[in-house]
Amino acid sequence: MGYIRYNALGVTGDANGLGAGSTVTGTAVFIGQQTQRAENISAIVTALAETASLTWAGGWQVSNDASTWFTLSHAPQNPAAVVLTTGTTGVDAAVSKVLTPPRAIYGYKFARAALTTAGATGATTDTYAIAYAYRQLDHMERPFGHLRFAAHIASGNATGVAPAAQVNGNTLFVGGSVPKITHLSALVTALADTNTLTLTAKWQGSNDKSTWYDLSHDSQNPAGVALATGTAGADTAVARAVPAPDSVYSYQFARCSLIVGVVTGTTNDTYSIGYSYRQRDAGGRVEW
Repeated sequence: MGYIRYNALGVTGDANGLGAGSTVTGTAVFIGQQTQRAENISAIVTALAETASLTWAGGWQVSNDASTWFTLSHAPQNPAAVVLTTGTTGVDAAVSKVLTPPRAIYGYKFARAALTTAGATGATTDTYAIAYAYRQLDHMERPFGHLRFAAHIASGNATGVAPAAQVNGNTLFVGGSVPKITHLSALVTALADTNTLTLTAKWQGSNDKSTWYDLSHDSQNPAGVALATGTAGADTAVARAVPAPDSVYSYQFARCSLIVGVVTGTTNDTYSIGYSYRQRDAGGRVEW
């Protein structure tokens, strides 16, 4: 049987000299390659914002090589992180939270928790600690299934694409009577270069690769949050891992798309969409 790892792989530090928008990270957790080795991962985070107006917000990052890391959206609609704590002009107290990641982290080889600052430049008194709790799976418990990373990539630009129209990723076969994949997410790189243009991700499902249905991001049908927004100046590409909603596994086929918003796209508005997931082994079972 597996066993529970508690308060494992801990790191501590402070935000001294870190400007707003800086990120600190926990130790990388090895999830597994051919077999999944860790399950039910959460991060035990303690954050103290002592500098007035400084905030700490939590999130997760994923990687297939522990070198190149992608920010994992909190949910399919890419919602903004909720602040864990905010510094005041008085005496502040540390806040402790357990952060649960999206299930899509199990479609990657490595994952780690991250804390991002905002509002002010950090000081030595703005401290953090990140550790993990998870179930370490033994050999008999480990689900089989190879990881597919950045697979089936589609890339292009939004030239001539009108507001509310979309560009599509490649079609992915999810499975027929038995799902072939699990822990699906899209690796999206989006550059909105045209001023005010937005690029927002969504997922679609189909049973014939012809008629496509928009999948709500969640049961309350929240609006998608733009991955990238063009400005009047120089813009940079935004990379995100966008988890698929659970309803994607109710269809034979799925794809991730980007909706163009506000103005018509140009050749300078570019995108790349690939998929990461765990492929079910023919003789094994991947747990949900």
